[in-house]
Amino acid sequence: MKDHRFEFSVEKMARVLDVSKSGYYAWMKRPISTRKKNQIRFDADVKALFEESKQTYGSVRLTKGLVKKGYGKNRKRVFRSMIRQDLKSKRHKKFRVCTTDSKHNYPEMVDFF
Repeated sequence: MKDHRFEFSVEKMARVLDVSKSGYYAWMKRPISTRKKNQIRFDADVKALFEESKQTYGSVRLTKGLVKKGYGKNRKRVFRSMIRQDLKSKRHKKFRVCTTDSKHNYPEMVDFF
């Protein structure tokens, strides 16, 4: 309702959604809960550590870093925070030595069996 209040009247949206107008306005005035404040703080710490790692740490390594900062050991919470903030670690492909030299002028060897 909050996102569409400039397109539609609050009264019509309340009627369609079967909620009261007074409930909507009470929700708007309600302060941010302690849980939400903790989530915002946690998300900020996750993002800071992620940026500090040059966007290479995944949820496992971020969890280890956050444990050092005093948070509990919960990888799933870190993972949800990363999804919420759309943080994706950069993955580097393993270096692979190419042993075939195909840029030569030698004639092809053909097996005669």
